[in-house]
Order: sequence, then C-alpha cells, then structure tokens
Amino acid sequence: MQRREQSAGHAGRGTREQEYRGQQTRFGDTGRLGCHLGITQGSYNAGGVGASAGTHDGGGAADLDMGALCGKRTRHVVRALRVVGFAAWHRTAIPGVWGEHIHAIAISDPDLAPAAADQVWDYYTHHDGLAGNAVDTAPRVGFHTWEQYQRRS
Repeated sequence: MQRREQSAGHAGRGTREQEYRGQQTRFGDTGRLGCHLGITQGSYNAGGVGASAGTHDGGGAADLDMGALCGKRTRHVVRALRVVGFAAWHRTAIPGVWGEHIHAIAISDPDLAPAAADQVWDYYTHHDGLAGNAVDTAPRVGFHTWEQYQRRS
C-alpha cells in the first residue's frame, strides 16, 4: 500500500499519508504511557485481513502492536486511546486468526467503513465490537471524539 496514494472515491478527504499522520498524532497523545504503539494494520486496507470483517476498508481504523512495555498495561492503553477519541478494545490472540493487539477506531473519522461505524455504535452501547456482541469489559471513559479532546487540552 502506498500511503501517498489518493484513496479511490474519497477525493478531497486527504491522502493515505495524511490519514497515517493523523493516526500517529492521536496515538502520540498517548505518549505519556511510556511505550510505543506500532500500527500493524491501518486504514484503507480493503480485503487485507479477512478476520477484520471490513473494519479497515475505510479510514480511521488501526490495529496496534503494544510491544513489551505496553503489553503489561493493556487496560491503561485502551483507556488512554478512548480518552483521545478512539473506540478501542484489547484483542487477545486467536491462534491462526490474529495475534494479541489493540483494535482502535477513530470515532469521528468521516470516512469509516460501514463495519467500523458499526463498531463505534458497539462501543457506544458498551459492547466489544465483535460478531458475538459480548459486553465490553474495558474501562469506560464516556464517549469522546478527537475534536472534543483537543478542545479540552
């Protein structure tokens, strides 16, 4: 995937490079965690990973590798992402499907894939964003967008 490529059908909404930089900025605001959150799967990755069920087809979606330091503070990392405007969940490893990661959706991204928008609704209704529709057990911080976070900061 070339990050500088204009996303098909989304003219005027920015390039993939801008999307990547925007996500890095938001994740950067979690920097006080003292660990690095690497993106293992980003946005505009239609059909890239079947287990993602289309959530990464549009903008605003990311799977994050927590690294050695972050992995010890999973709930804290999920909470920090939620405070800065992400619907975020810890995903435990399912062998042969995916490794342990944090799945995050930028709540106010205007170019979310329909499956990602459904996950934002799941977050709002305190569910885990997966097909089984289980109750979300991660820390609740309210329903914040990146723009609301910026105004408060």
